[in-house]
Amino acid sequence: PEMRFDMIQDRLNDGYLNIICSVEGVFPKPELVILVGNRPLNAKSSIKNFEGRYTALTSTIIRINSLLPTVEILCDMQVPLANYFSRNRDIFYRDPPSMPPDTSNSPHMSPDKSDY
Repeated sequence: PEMRFDMIQDRLNDGYLNIICSVEGVFPKPELVILVGNRPLNAKSSIKNFEGRYTALTSTIIRINSLLPTVEILCDMQVPLANYFSRNRDIFYRDPPSMPPDTSNSPHMSPDKSDY
């Protein structure tokens, strides 16, 4: 099994989403695939061997407007020679929900504090 397995989603200012998937400490050599809505994406990948274990990174950039309002993003790691599979899963919201204004700092809105 891997020592670390991470997936990062980074909204870029120009309307694109950068998806990065990385794994560390794997043997034998892993394969990484990024999927959006169960569709594999073309991605740039690099694999390095350090002291007999592999570190792999794959990344892709996709236009946010091309995504459904809510879409599942997957990073699949497969190690064919070891018959091993692992998955990192997240949900991406194209239009993040707006947060209501925070009123908890108002002294008369706190029900858990008693008046003295």
